[in-house]
Amino acid sequence: MHKSVLTLLLFALLFNACSAVPQKAKMNAQAPELSAKTLSGDPVTLSNYAGKVIVLRFWMMGCPSCTEAMPLLDQLQEQYPDKLAIIAVNSLNENKDIAAFEAQSKFHYPLLKDDIDITAKRYNVRSVPIMFLIDNQGVLKEVIHGELPWKEAQKIIMKYL
Repeated sequence: MHKSVLTLLLFALLFNACSAVPQKAKMNAQAPELSAKTLSGDPVTLSNYAGKVIVLRFWMMGCPSCTEAMPLLDQLQEQYPDKLAIIAVNSLNENKDIAAFEAQSKFHYPLLKDDIDITAKRYNVRSVPIMFLIDNQGVLKEVIHGELPWKEAQKIIMKYL
């Protein structure tokens, strides 16, 4: 039994070392993969948005600064559907509550659920709201904290479009 546990650990380490997807976010490096799902349970990956600039936003309900920029991001998504992808990830609220918010808001981008905080850990999210800007090559370029006024955040996003 001891040998099989050791073999399993060795396999896990080897698999992790050989993975092409980074496990922790680093500026100017390939962005870590998502581990989040749509509210209907479908997995979403960054490759779903290949060739687009991605705004990866972590948020929660009950946080006014988390939700105030969401309609503004939706307007950008509508203006640049072929160049931009907005992805909003929530790991704190229940699916049913997020679904109710989504139905009311009718955003043109997905609200995803990160049930076990894997994506949040990969991006070292310590507080919300926070946005990560990933260029059209999949490289993490910017981190935009919620305290930044929308006009400044919009200017940062626009320089990558």
